[in-house]
Amino acid sequence: MYTSHGASHIINTLKTAGYDAYIVGGAVRDQIIGRAIHDVDVITNASIDEIEASFSRVIKVGIQHGTILVPVAGTLPVEVSTYKGDTLEDDLRQRDFTVNAMAMSLTGDMIDPFNGQQDIKNKVLRTTADPSDVFSSDPLRLLRALRFAVHLQFKISEHTQRMMNDLYPLIHQSAVERVAMEMEKLSQVSLTNQDWDFLLNQKVFQELPYLFKHREIQYQLKSPAHMAKLTDDLAWWSVALYQKEIEIVKDGLRYYKLSNALSKDVRFIHELVGIFLESSWTSKDLYILGTERLHVSLILINYLSECTVHSTFWLMHYNNLPIKHRKDLDVSGKELIQEFPEWKGSEIGERIRAVETAVLEAVIPNDKAEIYQWLRKET
Repeated sequence: MYTSHGASHIINTLKTAGYDAYIVGGAVRDQIIGRAIHDVDVITNASIDEIEASFSRVIKVGIQHGTILVPVAGTLPVEVSTYKGDTLEDDLRQRDFTVNAMAMSLTGDMIDPFNGQQDIKNKVLRTTADPSDVFSSDPLRLLRALRFAVHLQFKISEHTQRMMNDLYPLIHQSAVERVAMEMEKLSQVSLTNQDWDFLLNQKVFQELPYLFKHREIQYQLKSPAHMAKLTDDLAWWSVALYQKEIEIVKDGLRYYKLSNALSKDVRFIHELVGIFLESSWTSKDLYILGTERLHVSLILINYLSECTVHSTFWLMHYNNLPIKHRKDLDVSGKELIQEFPEWKGSEIGERIRAVETAVLEAVIPNDKAEIYQWLRKET
């Protein structure tokens, strides 16, 4: 018996209106496995217009793909899709893997035409149809296969794996935005060293431009000695795209069309990691990095260094900085204008930056009177 409030309400509403409706896909798979269920999808023989007419409010996202979101009070909106094909089995046949091609009624009755339950029991990932057809119809499924294999800790069936080894060049047919999104989903999986060994030896993973090409990083990801997890976008892309040649990094950032903010952070981390590997960091470097970028930089350095860099030391150094942000200064730009009315706007910015550096390098304390005295002496 399935008890999701959102799914129950939607399915009961559709059935009352005379349509068939089922829970489908990942929610069914995760319920069988015993995993926490986050997203629930519903499938129905009602058309998009009929779905829309059955509810007082819908969110028209994905209509071109036969999908609509239905808000439910007290829970997240539920994705409701119309059958792709004439029947439920037609729809399930068009899905990627048997473990994702099951449907379930509210009473717990299973519709499992491709033996997904048996594959879950055997921990096997297998396509619903001939792998060449499944992967050719949507080459991104080559990467989805890898993600599901490491996420579920399933083994890819021999036939499916053989076809993946032959068809891996098809990944270039997928839009880079979809590939980047798939990578970000993969970054949410807590990958073991064995998982990395599996991924880095997969032809389709090796085929991805710019990603994980640094030999030392490849080695360390597969090594049991390095257990740092790349579980957020910034850490993932900073490690994935790292190269000594910054122009190659910039090419990779442009290729995957990452946001300007993320791209800026990745470039900055690579620049500061380069400084660390050549010499070390100053207090000003730590100040500019900030907490999040410092954490990611230390992860990357430990993948690149021959010896372990103790993160605790650098985090303690950062925490002991006299200021963490410009707003922590005991003077503001507005106060400097009042104290030094002869300075123009651009000069104020220069003086503020000079004060930041002086405070960070312990030339002066973070005290308004001391700062004013120092500025008069310096100018």
